[in-house]
Formats: sequence, C-alpha cells, structure tokens
Amino acid sequence: LSLVPGPYIRNFLSALFFITFFFLGVDSAFSLVEGTVHSFAETVYFSKYSRFELTTLVCVTGMVVTLPYTLDIGNVILDIVDSYVASLGLLFVGLLECLAAGWMYKKGDLIEKVGAPAVYVFDGFVLLGFLLLSILGVALPYADVSPGATAGAALGAMIGCFAIAIIGGGSLARNCDGFSDALYHLAFSGPDHLRKLMNAVITEGAPNNWKFSYYWIICVKYIATGTLLFLLIIRMDTYRATKGAFGDKWPYAYLQVIGVLSFAIVFLGWLIGYLFPNFYRDPKHEVLQE
Repeated sequence: LSLVPGPYIRNFLSALFFITFFFLGVDSAFSLVEGTVHSFAETVYFSKYSRFELTTLVCVTGMVVTLPYTLDIGNVILDIVDSYVASLGLLFVGLLECLAAGWMYKKGDLIEKVGAPAVYVFDGFVLLGFLLLSILGVALPYADVSPGATAGAALGAMIGCFAIAIIGGGSLARNCDGFSDALYHLAFSGPDHLRKLMNAVITEGAPNNWKFSYYWIICVKYIATGTLLFLLIIRMDTYRATKGAFGDKWPYAYLQVIGVLSFAIVFLGWLIGYLFPNFYRDPKHEVLQE
C-alpha cells in the first residue's frame, strides 16, 4: 500500500485495509460468542437465563479473562496459551470425541446384548493395544533400540492385544448368531447406530444429501483414536524433554504455568461433563432420538 501512487488514494486504501481487518475480527467474535452462548443455552443450569443475559455473561467474562493480553507481556502469554491449548487441548478433546462416539455411545445396550465380560475384554485390549503402540514407540528409542526393532515391538504388542480382543471378546459374547455376529456388535454396533441416526437427520427432507458410510466407523473408532492417542503421547513426551513448550527461554519459562492451567481448564470441562452429564445436557434440546 505504501507504493500506491497518490497520497489520497494511498491513505484511503490503507484505512480501508485496516477497517477490513477490524470487521474481520468483529465477525470472528460474533461466531465465537454465538457458539458459546448457544452451547450454554442448551444446558440444564443455564437454559433458564435469557439470551441477552447469557451473551452479557460470555462477553464480560471473555473481556476480563483476555485483559492480560493487553499488557506489555501480552504476546508472550498469548503464545503460551495458544501453544498448550492448540497442541495438547485440541488433541485431548479430539481423542475424547472419538472415545465418546466410537466407544461409549450405546455402551449399556451393547452390554445387555453380548454381556459385560465380552465388551470389557474387547474394548480393554484394543485400547491397550493403542496405548502400548504409543508408549513403546516413544520410550524404546531412549533405550538405544533401532528404529526397526522399535516399530516391530510396538506393532507386535498392538497386534497381540488385538488378537486377544477378537478371540476373547468373540468367545465370551452371548445372544449372538455366531462368532462373526458377535464381532460386529463388539466392533461396530455402537458407532453404526450413531451413523444411522445422523444419516436420518441429514437426509430428512433431502434424500439426496451426502451420508456417512461404514468407513466413518473405522475412522472414528480405530484410525482416529489410535492416531490422536499416539500424537498426544508424543507431544507430552516432547514437553517433558524440553521442559515445556518453550524450555528455559525467558520469560516463557516462568509463565508456562498459564499454559498448563489453560489445558487444566479443558480437562476440568471434560471431567465435569463425565461426572455430571446433566450439566451439559438438556433433554429438551436432544436432537438424535430413536
């Protein structure tokens, strides 16, 4: 813009450029506030408040919480919070979403169908396989093990756990029409039921809309779960080895507690929902019904 000929045109375009960025920020603020307010409005504890009251609460709280960003050290705090929330928080939330959709949905119905022992053996050993793959893949290089041996040991442990899960879970299942039917219920029934419900909502009034295929089940329950767990453990090990996201660099070293607290807030939000599910769920707003 500084190279545009003519001072009036140059000043006009410069002002227009910064006004565009200003309204871009306002637009982003609208979307962030709207999503937060809508989520709170669908909970039991906040549904009794009006939209104006919730919007005021969210905006005032957001202003107070982000005031430290306006200080001289604000850019440092922003870097720390962004690093921890974006690297640990997003991976953690994504993993929880995969566990909820792929492993926890309709768990009670599955236990009634095939029995608790079969479900716990299958789920436990499959998740243990993902965990061993991640831990061994990260830990063995510290013992001067070659990359080939590391990959072989990690994959071998995972495949062994998968074999125990399939054989043990399928053998313990009851009320099923054979071994293959038992494996279908153990491996796919929960997320498959969710897939059908989402497809019913997607195609309601528009039968030609794109629908979720069976590949979505494999991605959410197995591929995404294992990948996110592996990435989360790698990131945590990296932070352990480098003394956090920024190491001993001043002033990041002493302010990283802010990033840790940011991730702790994310974890606390999940813990509240796990221990008190009605805090986030209002039956009046549930969409997916059988």
